[in-house]
Amino acid sequence: MKTTNQTSQNTTEQLEKRVSSLEKQTESAAISAWYEEQLPLSKQRQFGTSSEKTPEGQLELPLFNEAEVCQNPEEEEPYYEEVTYYRKKDRRY
Repeated sequence: MKTTNQTSQNTTEQLEKRVSSLEKQTESAAISAWYEEQLPLSKQRQFGTSSEKTPEGQLELPLFNEAEVCQNPEEEEPYYEEVTYYRKKDRRY
């Protein structure tokens, strides 16, 4: 009876060791899977395209053509005379 009891204890201990080693393997596999999932996500976040896109119609807003809107087309444009001359170069040695 002792041999059967000892054998069952040995097998129980062996099974418990096996279960604990499998649990550790499962934990490490889950952790490595999580890291494998996070690596591409972090690369995408760091080096991927940004989401700074302009909404539809934003470029059509009258923000940059205020001068054209305020300008009276019936007024004549002022006449500017262009002065062109050349200065002599300074002859310092």
